[in-house]
Order: sequence, then C-alpha cells, then structure tokens
Amino acid sequence: MPGPATVTVTVQVDAYGWGAAVGRKNSAWFGNKIASFDDDSVLKYREDGWMWQSATAKQYTTFRNKVFSVTMPVGYTKAQLIAAINQ
Repeated sequence: MPGPATVTVTVQVDAYGWGAAVGRKNSAWFGNKIASFDDDSVLKYREDGWMWQSATAKQYTTFRNKVFSVTMPVGYTKAQLIAAINQ
C-alpha cells in the first residue's frame, strides 16, 4: 500500500549579517536596511541586490545562501514548510 502523497519543494534560505558580529565595519544604516527585509516575510526579487552589487555594502555586510530540497505532504501549510526547513 503506497504512503501519503508527497511533493519535493526546493527552497533558498538567505542569511544576512552586518557590523562587528560578522567581522565587518559597524553601520546602523546597513543594519536597519537588512532588518527591513523581514517587514513583510517576503524577500522580493532583487530586494537584496544592493548588497552584492555595491562595493561599499561589502565593507559592512555579509550574505550567504543555501539551496536545498525538502519532501512535504501534498497540501502542506506554510508552518509545515518552515518547520521542515528548520530541522
């Protein structure tokens, strides 16, 4: 008997840093700009482009990302996807 129906979801998780905590120069302006990414829980296309396009930003900020896949039940919720990502 087959198990429950599943779907593979590919996600990209981005990690941003700024200031002395990540070995860069301190800047409240860059910190606030990065913090604003989380205002709507959605990172719009190229919303973070200034970070990897600007030589100045690279003095104050860091950016890492990871792309991976998780297997989810068909009809999964956003909360289920977040839980799977955080495992």
